[in-house]
Amino acid sequence: MNIGYGYIINKGSALNQSGKELEDKLRHGLSWDAKLNRYYGRGLGWGLVYSGFASTAKHSVSDDDNHVLLTYIGPTFVGKTSFGKIELKSEAGIGYFRYWQKAGGSVTGATVTGNTIGSHVAVGLNYKTSQTSAIGFEVSYFGGGTFDELNVKGNAGGSSTKVSLDEKMGASKLSFTIGFRHFFGKRK
Repeated sequence: MNIGYGYIINKGSALNQSGKELEDKLRHGLSWDAKLNRYYGRGLGWGLVYSGFASTAKHSVSDDDNHVLLTYIGPTFVGKTSFGKIELKSEAGIGYFRYWQKAGGSVTGATVTGNTIGSHVAVGLNYKTSQTSAIGFEVSYFGGGTFDELNVKGNAGGSSTKVSLDEKMGASKLSFTIGFRHFFGKRK
């Protein structure tokens, strides 16, 4: 389990000045992930990763709250090598990437969602505190595809919007996290 700082790398292209200011605020947020890995001989294996990112900011003109949530879930290939109590690890995978944004107030607000196939890569360093636990630091990147279609649901109803080539949106994120690891089974 990891928690830390996340940063959305992509920027929108068709934004006015207040939209750019809001986007800059929403790009910084809380990042977390939970992983379950199974290692085999020679430090290689597979796993499952769930990752999230959340941020909140107020629009400078309308003073409305805006919330962004990115989630990713998918299988991962993992590798590790140990040097005494220090363990270096890496992983890469492909999975389901979801974007959710709640924008505006209760009268004029809208919810925007998008889904795509994404990828992730991560490198980390663990320090073993015992035979069954460790603390660690990790740098990870989640991203890949673009959201070609966004679902926009306002308070008056919803619609699915095909995004033009100029407006396609990516939501790749970079995370810097720390966390706790618990090991099951035999440890070498």
